Amino acid sequence: MAFQRIAQTEIDAADNLGRDDTPNAGTAGMQQILDAYPNLIAKKFNLLVDSLDTEISSRYTKAETDAKIGAKVVEIGAGDMAKAVYDTNGDGVVNDSDNGIFVYTHTKSGKVHNFVFGSGLSSPANGKALMTAALSAGDTVQINGVAYPAFAGVDSVEELPAGRWVTFVFDGAQVNFKSGGAALNFKVFGGTAAPVNPQENTLWVNTDKPIAGWSFLCTQYTGTSPDGWVQVICGVTSNVSFNALKKSELIVYPTACLQYDGNVWSTKSAKIYQGGVWKDFRLWLYNNGIKYAAVTGDWQTKTSGAYSSVTFGAKSVVIRAGSPSGAASGHAAICTGKKVDVSDISYLKFKIKSYSLNGAAAYQRLVMYIANEFIYYPEQAGAAASVSSNCFGNAETTFSIDCASLRGSYFIGITTQGYADYTTLEGVEIWGE
Repeated sequence: MAFQRIAQTEIDAADNLGRDDTPNAGTAGMQQILDAYPNLIAKKFNLLVDSLDTEISSRYTKAETDAKIGAKVVEIGAGDMAKAVYDTNGDGVVNDSDNGIFVYTHTKSGKVHNFVFGSGLSSPANGKALMTAALSAGDTVQINGVAYPAFAGVDSVEELPAGRWVTFVFDGAQVNFKSGGAALNFKVFGGTAAPVNPQENTLWVNTDKPIAGWSFLCTQYTGTSPDGWVQVICGVTSNVSFNALKKSELIVYPTACLQYDGNVWSTKSAKIYQGGVWKDFRLWLYNNGIKYAAVTGDWQTKTSGAYSSVTFGAKSVVIRAGSPSGAASGHAAICTGKKVDVSDISYLKFKIKSYSLNGAAAYQRLVMYIANEFIYYPEQAGAAASVSSNCFGNAETTFSIDCASLRGSYFIGITTQGYADYTTLEGVEIWGE
């Protein structure tokens, strides 16, 4: 807007220079002569005011100016935190965020997960979203309809559960989901029937109580937990060991499973799906030639009698006990080299593949035991738990000791006694479950 000057002609027209000392103008004329200058100035001033009002009314208010600048900044992509967009009420608090973490909306179509923030707005770096559907391996991630690589820690994201809030950082090139580590390589299910179409390393707890959560522990926890909580006890050997992580490595050796039921921990039957079949948890002590020295401290042996012997072979342990007819009976025994913790197993089992008899009158007595010492003779007292049998003939048999009530560590052993010539048994498996 240009200001108007008072023109020289307007000044000259209002000037009184050269008039008579007593103009013959009458009263009204004299007033016009005297008011000429003030009227000229008032006229020009009012024109200036009108022009300023028109100019000012066509301009933005401060709030409007801030909003226009903010919108333009967003439009050109020069900043993600324009106040007019993210603080529309001017209270100094970012809209739709908690501590600068913005709420995105999650949707899934096929195997595509789209995280959307606003409409026509830029994508804030710090985001969170409620997962409306689970993300699984092979799914892809989009931010506002554009696909980006997505990670959880050092690995590509392969699992996000439905119904949970997730947080992430988007830097314009990739999406980094908050993660405590690599994706897990197993799942835990509870129910009285095995899951349908299980994945490899699916852990099934046979229970009618919903599972509130789970822990993998080296020793049994005996305190209180949420009702339905499951603890999987792991040892140094197991027939169902597996890598718990998909990309990195964390080998676990499950041996027992317990669930908290109101105010007590109860042992539960548990299986793991591996290689297309369901397998029971087992704490192995001996399995087809493997002696599991880390658990057992290796096996120690004792024998008496001319025909008695113990041989650990490539696939089995052969225990022979006997003596010539008319002589004292022969003995043969095996026992763990150190005490084994049985707190987390319910049964100790010994699978015998076969018996053989040398002499029509021969028979063999077998005792499997859990004790605080190496029991050499079947009749020796001191076992905390045991099972005894007289063995005749040739048959495959599995002996079992109920040790669910025992806590602590014990020696585990098998002792035999043979009469009238000798008998031989071939054992192939010793385990706890």
